[in-house]
Order: sequence, then C-alpha cells, then structure tokens
Amino acid sequence: MEEAKVQTISNGPDVPSRGPALSMLLKSGGNEFHGGASYAYSSQHTEGNNVDDELRAQGITEGNPLLMRTDQGGDLGGRVIRDKLWFYGSARYRPQDVIQLGVFKPDGTPGNGYKAEIITNQKLSYQLREASKLVFWNTWVQKYHYADTHTRFQAWESRLDRIPPIRVSTWKAEWQEVRGNSLVMSFLFGRWTWTGGQNANFVGSTPEATAAGVPQGLEIRMGNDESHGGGRPSRLDLTSQWQDGQSPNGGSWNDIWRYTSKATVTYFKPDWLVGNHEFKAGLEYTPTAFIQGNGDRGAAGQYRLIFTGGATGQVGTPTQIELYNYPAIPQNNVGFTTVYGGDTWTIARRLTLELGGRFEHDTAHVPAQCRQAGPWSFTLAACTEKIPFKSLTSFAPRLYFSYDLTGSGTAVLKGGWGRFYKQRFMEENQMTNPFASVTSTYRWRDLNGNRLYDPGEVNDDPNGPDFISSTPAPGVSNPDEKPMGTDQFALTLEKQLGSNFAVRVSGVHIRTFNEQRLLNILRPYEVYNIPISSPDPGNDGVVGNADDPGRMLTYWDYPASLRGRNFEKFMIINDPNSSETHTAIDLQVVKRISDDWQFLASYTATKNDAKVGHPLNRAAEYTPNAEINTGDQSTQKTFRVSGLYRLPYGVAVSANFNNESGAPQSRQVLLRGGVSIPTFVINTDPLGTLQLPTTSYVDLRVDKSFELPQRQRVTLRVNFFNLLNANTTQTWNQRAGPTYLYPTLILRPRLMEFGVQYLF
Repeated sequence: MEEAKVQTISNGPDVPSRGPALSMLLKSGGNEFHGGASYAYSSQHTEGNNVDDELRAQGITEGNPLLMRTDQGGDLGGRVIRDKLWFYGSARYRPQDVIQLGVFKPDGTPGNGYKAEIITNQKLSYQLREASKLVFWNTWVQKYHYADTHTRFQAWESRLDRIPPIRVSTWKAEWQEVRGNSLVMSFLFGRWTWTGGQNANFVGSTPEATAAGVPQGLEIRMGNDESHGGGRPSRLDLTSQWQDGQSPNGGSWNDIWRYTSKATVTYFKPDWLVGNHEFKAGLEYTPTAFIQGNGDRGAAGQYRLIFTGGATGQVGTPTQIELYNYPAIPQNNVGFTTVYGGDTWTIARRLTLELGGRFEHDTAHVPAQCRQAGPWSFTLAACTEKIPFKSLTSFAPRLYFSYDLTGSGTAVLKGGWGRFYKQRFMEENQMTNPFASVTSTYRWRDLNGNRLYDPGEVNDDPNGPDFISSTPAPGVSNPDEKPMGTDQFALTLEKQLGSNFAVRVSGVHIRTFNEQRLLNILRPYEVYNIPISSPDPGNDGVVGNADDPGRMLTYWDYPASLRGRNFEKFMIINDPNSSETHTAIDLQVVKRISDDWQFLASYTATKNDAKVGHPLNRAAEYTPNAEINTGDQSTQKTFRVSGLYRLPYGVAVSANFNNESGAPQSRQVLLRGGVSIPTFVINTDPLGTLQLPTTSYVDLRVDKSFELPQRQRVTLRVNFFNLLNANTTQTWNQRAGPTYLYPTLILRPRLMEFGVQYLF
C-alpha cells in the first residue's frame, strides 16, 4: 500500500550528505474520505528449491526456504471538520519466517529465523487560516528479529534475538505559513527515539542503579534460559569459527533519543539581477543522547573463552579469554547546529545556477555519570565529571548548474561541485567515556583442562603479563582534529530522442579528505616493527601439503615493553594517506509510458581507489597491520533492465532484471607467533583477488485491476521473485580451513506471492 510520496531532490545546501537524497511526504486527509487495504501471502507451498549438487556436497541439504510471509496493511484519511481539520492514519504488519542456511536445532530440525515489523502513522492537519497550517505527525515502529542472522558456524543456543524488540518512535509538530506569492516559512519541532535489546530479559530503572548514579538509573540483565545457552559461557574457536554457549552480545541494550528544532524560509524574487531567484535559508539544532548498555550476564559470566585448532562444529585448544567490564551503561551526547542558505538563479530560462553553502557545528561530550562494580580487578565502582570532546566546525559550499543546450528542453547539461562533511557519529566520543563497554583480551591457561574458566587461570591485571589488548581502548580528544569531508564532482547529459524516449549519461567523481584513523599515542605506528612470518597454508588452512602457494605471510608485532593498558590511549587523527577516490559512470535509456508500455535500462560502473579499509564505516587503527591488503581497488558493475506492458482488460505485466558484481574480498588466514599480538587474522591478498559471484535474477509481476462504482478499485496481483531460481552465494566463509568458501547465505529460491489491494 502506498503510504508516502517519494521525491528526489538535489544536493543543495539543505542536504547534509552526498549522493541521492529523498524526501518522504506522508499523505494528508481531505474533505472526502479515502483509504484502502492490502494483503499479500507467500509460504513454502509457493516457493521452489534451488539447492543443487554443489551445495549438497558442502553439507547443505536445504537452502533458506520461506516458511511463511504475509504483508497486510490499511490506511484511512478524511475530515474531522470540513475545510479546517483533517486526519490520516495507516498501519502495516509484515512477518516472515525463513530457514537459516545450514543451521540446525539440537533435535536435528532446521533452524528458522523470524523477523517482523509493525508500522503505524498518524497525521493531523489544521488550517489556521487560508495561508497558515499546523501539522502534527507521529510514526511508531516495532521490529522483531529472532535468529535471522544465525549462521552454520554457531550452535543454536548462541543465536542472537532482539529481546526487547526494536522500537522506533518519531513525532513532529510543524507550522507552515505562506505570505503572498513569494514567501514560504516553516517552523518544526520533533523527537526521534530508537531502543532495542539483545537477549536481555530485563531492562529498567532500579533504585540500586539510580543510587549508584548510573545514567537514567538503568539496570540490564541477560536472559539465561536453556534455549539461549542455559547460563553456559560464550566460547569461540578462531580456527573453525565455531561458537557455542550464550551469545557474546547477549544482555546488550541501546537507547538513542534526538530532538530537532528547525526553521526554514523560502523567498521567490522574479525579474531581479538578470533572472529569477529563489532564496532558501534554514537553521537547525539537533541535540542527541546515546546509551549503549551491556548488563549483567549472570551465570554465563562477564567473559568469552577463546580456542584454536578446532574441527568443524568444535572448539580446540584453550588460548585466550575476553573479559567484559560489564555491567557498563555509558551515556554519550552529541549536538548538531546547522545554518544554510542558497539561491536557485534562473537566467534567460536556459541556465539555472544553484549556489549555496552549509555551516555546521558539531559538539560532543560525556555527561557526568557513574558505573557499578564488576567482577574483575579493573571494574571497580566509580564516577566521572563531564568530559568535553573536540567541537568540529565546517563550511560546505555547493555550486551546481543546469543548462538547456537547445533552448527547447530536449538536451540538458547538468553538473557541478559540492562539498559534504560527515556529521560526527554518536559512538565516536565513546572512547573518551571511562565507563564505555570494553572487551579486554588476556592469555588463558586452562589449568584443570575442563575447557571452562576457573578463578586463578588468568591474571586480570590490565598491565600484567597476561594482558594482550582491549577494544575499544581508552581515548582522548584530539585538539587538532579536523572534520572529515568529501568533494563530489558530477556531470550529466540528458537528451530526448523522441516524444517518450530519452538517454542519460552521468559521471561522478568523489574524493575524501581529512580521513580519520585511530592512533594509539602511547604505542605509535613505527613501533610495530617485529615481523611475525608464517607459511601460507593455502585454502585448506594446513601447512605442508600440495595446496600451499609457497610464500610467507607477515604481520607486525610490537615490543613487549609496550604491552599493557598503560600503553593504550587512542585519539582520532586525520591521515592524508588514507584519502580515497571513487569514480562512477552511469548510462541510462528510458522509454516513458506510451502505447501501453515503458522501458528502463541502466549500466553503472564504479572504480574504487582506497588504501585502507574502514570497518563498518568507522576509523581504522593507525597501524601497519590495518593496512595489510585492506584497501579497495575494485571495479563494481551493475546492469538493470525493467519494463511494463499493459494488456487489454486491465491486465499489466512488469519485469525487472538485475545483474550485480559480487563484493571484492580476500582469503583470510589466522596467523600465530607474536608475543604482544599472539594471533592475527590477515588478508592473504589484495581485495578483489577473491570475489563473491555475480548475482543475476529476474522478478515478474502480473496484476489485474477492477474498477468499481464510486471510484473504488480492486487489484489482484501475483509476484514472482527470482523467476529463474538462481542460487547465487551471497556470503561465504573467507577463512582458510575445512569450511573455506562454505556459503552462509544464498539467493532465495523462486517465490510466488499472491496479493490483493482495495482502494476507495
């Protein structure tokens, strides 16, 4: 069901980020009542099977078939008071249950991943007077995720479920005013919240946590039911990547809330200074708070046990232990202040210039707070005063143009340059929070051989001989930090070749500057000077057989004198050598709807040039190890074709074909031998020497509409997803060993979905 109208807008000064920008305009009620309802259904009975002999040879007897999926919703809008007050509301519910590839429950039955979402929208519009309106809008979303990210390398008990579920709530109140034919004003105030937990059976305020000064008085406790580990500790084997026991992320909970105050003014001035001008200006202030809590893990313990050398589905030799400083419920605050302005200047009806700029001021700090004591020597109860973080100030100019080459609108050249600055992530100032959730890795000696942790088997002194590292380590703000940004150059030629036929050629070049890295100021780049070399074991992960490529792999250790947390203090720096470029070309052919058919074809190729990989778009550590075959020099290609044909009697057929190159990757090997860094997972070759397969699939839709009296309509619809039943691997295991290149996700098999929609 269509609930909102999507508009593409340019990268003017009112847009904070580069790339395509969309504005969502929710429907409003009117004097007449309108609405509708829709329902779609698919299940294992409407789905094919795309497991072939190659997958069966890897132990995959069943793919990721759908067990159940429905999509239902409805909306209604109309008047409360004619010509004065209108309402609109909608609701949607979408559950899905899918078998996870290669996952099994303890009784041998396939493991399923369930997810669902509930979405509601409410809107009231009140006409104060002819040119003035008040709007109130609210949306509420609840999402469920149970084992839907589970893989064949995890025991069923280690699955990660969203408990409590994700809840998102957004509301705004806005006043819109139009003065004459030239001036439009808008003033808005709103709030956005996001909360969600993982295997947490209790999240709430308690008197004990309030008395201890914990933010919001929160207490979090992890569930330890038998189905989710039964209180058994988390265990991970670095070789087989097998994980069992309670999930290591169990008992976590996030809470984010953001307020927005925004004012915008648009003024149109015709026939002034050689053309028409549309001036636009805005002011926005957005304070945000972020709590990322990890609670008491109960009987599972505040740790995870690490092994090496395990076979498939097993753990091997005990080597390390990860100690958690839980319970940890830190709060971090950021604020964004933005002022922007611009002019859309049309000259002689052929040349349009979009000139503007965006001023941004980002602030961050750790508010005063406390933490409760944990079980380790470094997790004592403590409090901290407010800790400020470096404020970042930037100005981003935007210069774009559009020129009608012929004067008839049949050939247009568009382009320009824009600068965009990255707004500070809420998590970035977390490293300055002394109570942030920290994982510290230690050497572990399983003295009694029971493969479980017992007191006395590790020296938990963060500056003692067993300490290896901590993530994230404590940090400080960099007084010389500069805001990270991107320059984007774009040029597009659009040419109409017929009344309903057009082509477009676009090119975009993007380059970053002030790229961020994480520098340990007490253990700098140059001290990683001890080479740790091992033979490349080949794909099977075993040294000394026929598949060995006959070369050495090396990572870099640092002197033992620099070990311990006394030598860990991180700071965000700007590394000019980490700047990257991306160049893309896009070719598009469009045949607009006429004679009962339409057609669109596009081809996009993007050349990447990046020296260092940034995991999850976060700053990479400033060490030589972070630069070993992590840069991206790949070229990604995408080809898409879509079309629609209207048959007689209200029948329409549409199809989409998508062909997309796989992500660039590298084989990975677990190396051992260092003193300060005893193990390290290395990319053996540059990214792109291993690449996920190209994904190609076809989707098809057939629908039939029935026009009813009084402007009512019913549409029956059948969708065929992955019509040709492709089984392309979407993700696989990159780690050398017995499960190298084993798929963990394949393209869903052919699926037929039935749907019906009613509108009035």
